[in-house]
Amino acid sequence: HSKLEEKYVDELYKDKRYREIIKHRSFNPRLISYITDPTRLDACQPEKYWDFIIQSLTNPSQVWENPFEVQQDDFGRAIVMLTVFNGGNISENALSQAYQRFILLPENQHLKGRSQFRSNIRLLCGSFLNRDVSFGGSPIINLFNPSIGDYVLKRYSGDAVAVRLAMLSLITVRSIETLRSLTNNKKILNIDD
Repeated sequence: HSKLEEKYVDELYKDKRYREIIKHRSFNPRLISYITDPTRLDACQPEKYWDFIIQSLTNPSQVWENPFEVQQDDFGRAIVMLTVFNGGNISENALSQAYQRFILLPENQHLKGRSQFRSNIRLLCGSFLNRDVSFGGSPIINLFNPSIGDYVLKRYSGDAVAVRLAMLSLITVRSIETLRSLTNNKKILNIDD
């Protein structure tokens, strides 16, 4: 349903390549929209289109740059960042408490946007986050797609202040384990440096 020129569409049908896209672990509507957006293909010749698709599927973090930077305000970005630095699932209650600590830090008094936790969660769910509720349990927040975590880690990997503020706010065992793992694997700078 995109406005792709026929020569690009032909690349999808060649050898039924579209099946590879559908079966890929990174498959999601935002990624499909990204790879079928004709405005992104100005520098991509039709014969290189499949390479562009494979690269986007293999490293989909680039897909999240515009939605994260432009479509979210400071508070929405903070919630996503806290979820990522927690290292996976986090109870909605723990995330709410971490978020409140984060926005009250003196360094974050300049943040702009919509600060209400609940309204941000509603806006983020289905695009950046999932909210899973089990019978009798409290809601669990996790990432909509693992590539969001890859993007956020890359974005904040050199920002020791942001990482430090996230860790001061989270104070969960899992976040400490995540920080240790990310530092040991050189995915982020040591925040003590």
